[in-house]
Amino acid sequence: MQEEEKHISSTDDTDDTKKKKGKSILETIREIDEKEAQREAEEEARIRAIRAERERREKEEYAKKIQQERIELIRLKQGVITESDTIHEEKEEKPKLPFWKKVGNFFYHNKWWLGITTALVAIFTFLIVDYFSKVKPDLIQSCRAIPQRWRHIWNSSPTMKTATARFRWTSTPSPSPTTSAKTTTTPAMPPSSPPR
Repeated sequence: MQEEEKHISSTDDTDDTKKKKGKSILETIREIDEKEAQREAEEEARIRAIRAERERREKEEYAKKIQQERIELIRLKQGVITESDTIHEEKEEKPKLPFWKKVGNFFYHNKWWLGITTALVAIFTFLIVDYFSKVKPDLIQSCRAIPQRWRHIWNSSPTMKTATARFRWTSTPSPSPTTSAKTTTTPAMPPSSPPR
């Protein structure tokens, strides 16, 4: 019985030691993570506060500087002072470009206008060259020769010298259904020899 009591008491001791061990490894890791997160949050809050303070100081300094420059400008405009120590006129110097860079800069800034102008000049040049180098067809040349032949005929014939003879036209009668539908109109031709 004593052995059983010893055995029972030893099991009770082990239960007590288990209870005394406390937290498991996972719980301790969680606690450590929470403490680290808390420290990081505090550090982040401290850094934010420092940044906010620095930005506030910079804004105040900038506002003071602007206010001083305004006062200086007012003094300059009113003529109280002639030159300012804080405000300096800065003249921007234009860089001196070589010739080819100037040409490249011109083409870069005006490429659309140059393209449109070049296209219009090309079109008008083509139209003008085409107009003046156009070969005149034989029909037009023969039409220009017709008045000269008629003038010769009219001057040589006594019947064609009168105004009525010059404007007299002959035409073929209207076609019948059996003949072709083509009608021709010709000017009156002078007789080859005078009538007797």
